[in-house]
Amino acid sequence: NTLVVVDGHDIYSTIKKSQQNGKIPRFRRVRGGGELYTSDTVMQNPQFVKATTLRHEEPHQDKIYYFFREDNPDKSPEAPRNISRVAQLCKEDKGGTSSLSASKWTTFLKATLICVDPVTKGNFNWLQDVFFIHARNWRHSKVY
Repeated sequence: NTLVVVDGHDIYSTIKKSQQNGKIPRFRRVRGGGELYTSDTVMQNPQFVKATTLRHEEPHQDKIYYFFREDNPDKSPEAPRNISRVAQLCKEDKGGTSSLSASKWTTFLKATLICVDPVTKGNFNWLQDVFFIHARNWRHSKVY
């Protein structure tokens, strides 16, 4: 699956990059600030759902958020096969300083999304879609 985000002159997308062990899905910056990719090891077979940018009062604090599902590293029988996640990247990321990390995001953070109905205790952990409502003040932006 493919995501493309255009934010002014910046373009971000997903890509399957060929490696020795097959094609590895990655999130990348295509244009604006130099091309960067996520590392091979930060996501396990991701299925990308949606991405957006979020502007702060100070441009160096602008962020990119993308939502995805990935294979669960916990292979026990009672564990779900997939986990829904959100990842955050800094738009101003310049990549690492070594030759191995120069083209990789250095600000990548991810978190598990856990959605539980407090009444029924039902889990809604299979991320299918995301909808954003952007506000002038980033603190008032909403994600559904």
